[in-house]
Order: sequence, then structure tokens, then C-alpha cells
Amino acid sequence: MPKDTSLLDNSGPPTLDQLKAHFQAHDFTTEQSSYDPSKATEAQNQIYVKAKGFFAESWDRQQKAMGGKGSLRNFSSAYPLQVLENANENQIARTVTQILSDPDLTERIFTLLEPMILSALSTYAESVGKSCDDLTDEEVEMVIAQFASELQGNAVNLLMQTENVPELLSELKLMQTHEDFSEQAVENWDKIDFDRKWDHTRTKIGRLLSSEDIELDVLERGQNVLDDGEEYSIEEQIFEQQMEEAFMATLDSTELEICRLRQLHYTQTEIAEALGYKTHSAVAKRIAKMREKFDAVARKLRETE
Repeated sequence: MPKDTSLLDNSGPPTLDQLKAHFQAHDFTTEQSSYDPSKATEAQNQIYVKAKGFFAESWDRQQKAMGGKGSLRNFSSAYPLQVLENANENQIARTVTQILSDPDLTERIFTLLEPMILSALSTYAESVGKSCDDLTDEEVEMVIAQFASELQGNAVNLLMQTENVPELLSELKLMQTHEDFSEQAVENWDKIDFDRKWDHTRTKIGRLLSSEDIELDVLERGQNVLDDGEEYSIEEQIFEQQMEEAFMATLDSTELEICRLRQLHYTQTEIAEALGYKTHSAVAKRIAKMREKFDAVARKLRETE
């Protein structure tokens, strides 16, 4: 099937909305990279590896600025953001390798960038009281490296916005599961923090359903956090009991069963199997709704305090 190159026919750069619409219609991240290291030259493989590294570094930096962790090393290969990053990384590295392996394409790219590079050199030279001709080789290399870094950062940022990464990050924070985290990472503090919130060891509410020894992570946003081992006052215990009773009254039988299975340390995938759901996403959506119910109960009780 021929590639849709309609965006290239625009008189100017496409808008973000146009890019998003094009990506939704032509999701290239589902494609398998056709790059085969065994059929490439040593020089091409070096370019490919470097391109992957540069992209991964820029991706981590950009997603941290968007509210992410800044590094995905603590997350499993099945983590949605990891899957998306890997797909992009492979496709971008392949394309960069193809461009830099073709002298004609390389010349066209540098011809296109030349005015911007000269402008960057001129701006730097003026800032240090020199002319462009007086700049040292080290200064020229530094300016070009900074230009390349900014160009790459802008391109990756635009790609991530096109793929709705900011929105994806927000959803992933609400729907994390045990399977999202790597078991191989040493001192995986992201997983440790998730487990602590899952087991509810750091919140004021403590055991939400103490009569049945059921727990649910409903304060993952971190409000009312107490140090581990801090004792509750009588007022806090009364508030907790009221919260528990009011929250329980909002749950249906399926939600109560989800609470019970979570207390038994079932993963969301295992809960989905137990409830007859096809995937764990249905369970995640249920839990998100339960958090909303809890927040509503908490707000109502605090308003009456």
C-alpha cells in the first residue's frame, strides 16, 4: 500500500491538529522496523545505534517535562509508554540511517538546514564579540551540537504531542498495574512506591474495609500522607470509620469482589480472569471509577467537618 504523503503537499508546515489526524489514520508505530543489522555495513550499524541512543535520551527528557518519570528503565517492555518509545526509536533510527547512508539525501538535508545553522553561528559569534570567521573549531562544533540538540528536542516533542503522549501519561498514572514494572531493575523505586500505595501503607485512611480486611489504593495522589508507623488520633479513627462506611455503601458486588481480590495480591490481569473479563483494562476502568467514588465521598465528608 503506497504511503500517504499528502501532508508534504502543504504550502507550509502542517499544524499539530493535522499531524494528529494523519497519525490516527496512519499509525506507523504498529509497523515492524525493516532494518536488519546483519545486512548493513559497520558504518550503518554505528549510525543506527547512535540514532537510537540520541532518540531515547531526547524522549526521556521530553516525557519528564510532560510529567513522566524521565527514565523508563524501571518499567517493563509491556508498559504502553515503553512500547511506544521502542516503536518510535526503531523507526526513527532506521530513517536516520537511510538518510545518512545516501549522499544525495544527506546533501539535501544539510542544504535545508544550512541557513538555520549559519544563523545560530552568527548569534553565538555576536554574543562573544566575534565574527563567524573568528570562531574556533571547538566553538563551531559546540554551536552545531547545541543546534542539533534543540532541533532533535523540538522534533521529538512534536512527535510526542502528535501521539498524545501527555494525555497517555495522565491516564497511565491512574491505571498502573503490577505488570507495568520491570522485575530486573535493581532498586526499582517506582515499583516500590507503587507497591506501597497499592498496599496502602502510607495513607491516613489505612484499611478501608477493615471488617473484611480489604484494602484499596484510593489516595494515590498523596493527600493526607502520614509517616509509616504514626498512630491515628481518636478523631482520625472516627473519620476513617465514617469514610469506610460511606465508601462501602457506594460499591456494587463486582467492585467489592475487586477489593477482595486486590487484598489477596491478585494482579489486575488475574482479577480480570477471575471476573471473566477479556483484558485487565476493564478492571482498571472499574478501579478508576471506584477512585472517583471515593474522592466524592471524601469531599462530602470533609465539607461536613
